[in-house]
Amino acid sequence: MTRLNSKTSSWAGAGFYTWQPDGLANKSLGWEVSKTWNAGIDFGFLNHRINGTIEYYNTRHEDLLMQRPLPETTGFGNLWQNIGTTENQGIEVTLNAFPVSTKDWNWSLTGTFSRNYNKIVELLDGKDDRNAKWFIGEPISVVWDYKKEGIWQLDEADQAKVYKQEPGQIKVKDVDG
Repeated sequence: MTRLNSKTSSWAGAGFYTWQPDGLANKSLGWEVSKTWNAGIDFGFLNHRINGTIEYYNTRHEDLLMQRPLPETTGFGNLWQNIGTTENQGIEVTLNAFPVSTKDWNWSLTGTFSRNYNKIVELLDGKDDRNAKWFIGEPISVVWDYKKEGIWQLDEADQAKVYKQEPGQIKVKDVDG
């Protein structure tokens, strides 16, 4: 569904309202579906003075809803689309300890640890979307950048010129020769 936004404009000193589309409609848009399973164990030792949980989870998101960037020539910035499938998996650990427990005073300690891995399993077109920075096999929020080796030094000025650089600028690793 396309929404309309109102905008106030002026022409020759007179103000008036205009209406314009807020985005593009996508008739093939569908529900995002998540399939999750997990396994865990609760444990306790020393009359539950030390206890905790360990849990592993795996979630697969199909028909993932994301805003896909559009070319600027469309007049719109993006379009909601079911772009593909992602998978999230991870582990969560909680450890509780009660080192002091008396009638008048209790001291408890809690520590938690979690680690999540996510990756794009499939994209709508079956290939990476460089414009949106979505790459199959990589996390949704992956950042691609050059490998940096340091800063060009004064004694490397001649070599830096080969790469149209000069001393003081970042030295980027030449990975293809």
